[in-house]
Amino acid sequence: MVSAAFWGYGERLDLLILERDFDSKKNGYSANSYLALLEELVVPNYTDGLIFMQDNAPIHTAKKVKE
Repeated sequence: MVSAAFWGYGERLDLLILERDFDSKKNGYSANSYLALLEELVVPNYTDGLIFMQDNAPIHTAKKVKE
């Protein structure tokens, strides 16, 4: 699974590969692996005025992610 970000006038980040969480069900992706992605991709690049969007995938709506 990969993630990317783009904004403004063609500004974008490189694709970031989401790491599997081997402690999760079926060794897939979890809220923990998604939080790691957010910390690496979103936090360092977010500035006031940007809108962060995501869908309602379970790892996006987990309680720890919302917090």
